[in-house]
Amino acid sequence: MKKHKSIEDTDPVTPTTTIFGASDGLVASIALIFATMTHGRKVVVTAVIGLFIAEGLGMAASQFLSDPKRNLRQASIMGVAT
Repeated sequence: MKKHKSIEDTDPVTPTTTIFGASDGLVASIALIFATMTHGRKVVVTAVIGLFIAEGLGMAASQFLSDPKRNLRQASIMGVAT
């Protein structure tokens, strides 16, 4: 007899959420680079590092809060992937 997967058995990090996270991070990074590129290299590098940290924490927090099981491992993976 086959065991049917319930909603709770599915992995919350789907290809859709991964693509959304990657495109969100890419668009925000490009926008930030264009906005700060006239201010010099140090400003751009500092801004991009800050953006990566903020994007990662934001995606990890939203993944953690949207997961009914509050899976910290999956939220960490989503944050790092972003």
